[in-house]
Amino acid sequence: MLSDTCETMPKYCRISESIKAKINSGVYPVGERLPSCRELSTLYNATLVTVSNAMQQLEKEGYVRKTQRRGMFAAKPLDIPARTNWRNVGLAMHHRGDLVQNVSEGMVKRLESRGIYTLPLQPLLPERYVAMATKEECIKRYIADGIDSLVMDGSRDMPFSLLLKYHESFRQMNFIMNYEAEIDIPGANVIIFDAELAGRMAAEYLLKAGRENFLLISFDDLPEDIRISNAAQSPENCRRAQFMKGMQSALHDAGIPEDRLALDIQEPNEDENKRIERYCRFLKNNPNPGIFALGDFRCLNVYKAAAELGKIPGRDFSILGLYNTHWTQALSPTLSSISIEEDRIVSIAADCIIHDRKNVRIKIPPKIIVRET
Repeated sequence: MLSDTCETMPKYCRISESIKAKINSGVYPVGERLPSCRELSTLYNATLVTVSNAMQQLEKEGYVRKTQRRGMFAAKPLDIPARTNWRNVGLAMHHRGDLVQNVSEGMVKRLESRGIYTLPLQPLLPERYVAMATKEECIKRYIADGIDSLVMDGSRDMPFSLLLKYHESFRQMNFIMNYEAEIDIPGANVIIFDAELAGRMAAEYLLKAGRENFLLISFDDLPEDIRISNAAQSPENCRRAQFMKGMQSALHDAGIPEDRLALDIQEPNEDENKRIERYCRFLKNNPNPGIFALGDFRCLNVYKAAAELGKIPGRDFSILGLYNTHWTQALSPTLSSISIEEDRIVSIAADCIIHDRKNVRIKIPPKIIVRET
């Protein structure tokens, strides 16, 4: 049970104060194992995240000692030095894809090495068709659970309008990899890769390979109603437009007419055979082709089209992926790809959290990883 006198405190604080009182009074004797988080969750009628936050707070203050595989034990502040850099960071990101997993794991490792707690959050915020009211309740839960800093991929699917509304309730907001917002959230850190430069580098790479006709394979458009409610950028300014702008700039400098660069959009539920047919037509009808796909996995259907035509990537045409994921080695011949240097993005974002920095705005230059193609 929790005291009514603590009702104005966040629930995790009330739980930590209750457990602290039990340790001080001897209900939980020093050195004895405490109930598990699941047992405490039932006892206090709270979520596991809330209980975890409470235990982290107690560990920071020295009232809890954790041991590997044995559980949590009651302690006194003199037994353990308090952690002065304690933070509670939530990763509000997609849970799918190699790149996101690499970024999330890298962030967790860097912060935990400094005693900063990181919680992967349910990916409701970046899920496109989740109702805005549900996303708002989600943000309110983050606040109630004591999450003071958010790390997010600032893709167009993020509800930037809601994040602006609640930004003062968080100690920090950190947008990484992308920032596709029409608004500038005060104090937020934005550490992203340079999409326009990536487009330029891709075109220069394909030109150097002697290619004369070009294709940019991209993701689907964001529905206008969702884009407006999210306060996401218009199609003319979004990430894809930046890639296209970079490619057009390099091709213009090389004297290549604009109509030599085509755009192909991969709809998520499109029949794979239709995609393969489309790429077969492009490879047959465009001499000396060069292709840049926004995502390594989007190259798979091009490889299948090439196999149907008896064409070999790297010899009969050039193809370049993006993000340098496991697909680059899974495809044969292996795929050259542009790395967005996510390790640098993670390192800078983690540094911002560790040192409590705000208003950091950095674009990281990408790098081409050349393989057989």
